[in-house]
Amino acid sequence: MRYSPNPEEKKLLLLYGFSRVGDMSATQITRFLMEYELLEYVDIQLSLGELRDSALIERSRSNTELYAVSGEGKQTLALFEGRLPASQRDCIERNAARWRKIFQSEQEIRTEVWPDKVGGAVAEMVVSEQDALLFSLRLRAPSAKEARLFCARFRERSGFVYQAVLRELLREDIITNEEN
Repeated sequence: MRYSPNPEEKKLLLLYGFSRVGDMSATQITRFLMEYELLEYVDIQLSLGELRDSALIERSRSNTELYAVSGEGKQTLALFEGRLPASQRDCIERNAARWRKIFQSEQEIRTEVWPDKVGGAVAEMVVSEQDALLFSLRLRAPSAKEARLFCARFRERSGFVYQAVLRELLREDIITNEEN
């Protein structure tokens, strides 16, 4: 029979994962824990909600799409991590560095939405590589919903958008006309 953690152990497992891998989005922690069958999808989502509500995790300062263990979460983990089975802690320890690399490469695309002064919203989308800015795009949208849609689509298509802009800016007919 497979081990089934209690609700407190489920939350501790998420805290342990965050503490070893680093800042992650809800999707990333879900992928990480499900890859090794440490928790079920529903348990992860419920535990994430409870961790947020109890302020044991918080939005990352570097990227608001990511979560980080809060100071209170670190204290809780220090007190209770021994309650987690050693096999689960070992699994996370063995695989944390690999997933950290995967997630860091995914974090090279950042998006943010904020309200503007005239009732719409601004979507800022940034592509960077090894902490060097490659491409930044800021668009005004009529609503926050549309701005979030811009960001979601940019995450899916950022490579294409970047290439299209470069191709357009480097078109020979434009360069030739500007030289005349």
